[in-house]
Amino acid sequence: MTQNSKFVSRKNIIVALVMAFLLFFFDSLFQQWMTEFLFQQISSQKGVNLWIWFPVLGSVLFSVALNLVLGGLILAALKFRKRNDQTSLLQFFASRLNLLFIESLRALGKTFSWSFLFIFPGLYKWVCYTFVPFVVMFDPDYQSGRVDALESSTQKVRFSFWKISLILTGFSVVVPLLFLSLDDYSVFWNTPLESLCLHIFKFGLTVLMASLLFRIWEKKNGTDVQLERN
Repeated sequence: MTQNSKFVSRKNIIVALVMAFLLFFFDSLFQQWMTEFLFQQISSQKGVNLWIWFPVLGSVLFSVALNLVLGGLILAALKFRKRNDQTSLLQFFASRLNLLFIESLRALGKTFSWSFLFIFPGLYKWVCYTFVPFVVMFDPDYQSGRVDALESSTQKVRFSFWKISLILTGFSVVVPLLFLSLDDYSVFWNTPLESLCLHIFKFGLTVLMASLLFRIWEKKNGTDVQLERN
């Protein structure tokens, strides 16, 4: 790898992680504001109006969209740490963003549909679809239209199902429970400095979880997936 290629690769990683953190931080601030807004509306003497559910639904959809972009940027940063050319990260990411939304929403819809039966089938599908973003962004078979993202993710997860389940449980369930005691410091307009530090730490854990999943992906699918120029 040339010195210039190293610089471009390092720049891509920094840009991706900074953008991902800003999205992570903005989403948290938005959810904090939304929580206070709902609390004020519920506590109001006028009572709760039906219209209040429209901003709630909008905030949920907005948060889902932000987290899809955030996750994609983190994955791109992890992959670009091994790049040996000067491919633009933003160009690479933009070329996959539309499909990332489509396939992730498909996975989310199927997970919810399985959850209507019992909670455990939904959790099973949640784990099975863990690699959907990986397939969309890095799988050449998906890029050429030879595989379905959801089916491919299910097949690839099956080889490390319990390991992936442990990672998801640890970072998505156990860690948030541990942070409940620090909720008073997470509200930015009450404790700005403490909140910022806490968000940086939480973002670091998010990147760590993505890194662990990415290592499992690379082990099963190779470590030199080609990210073509567009």
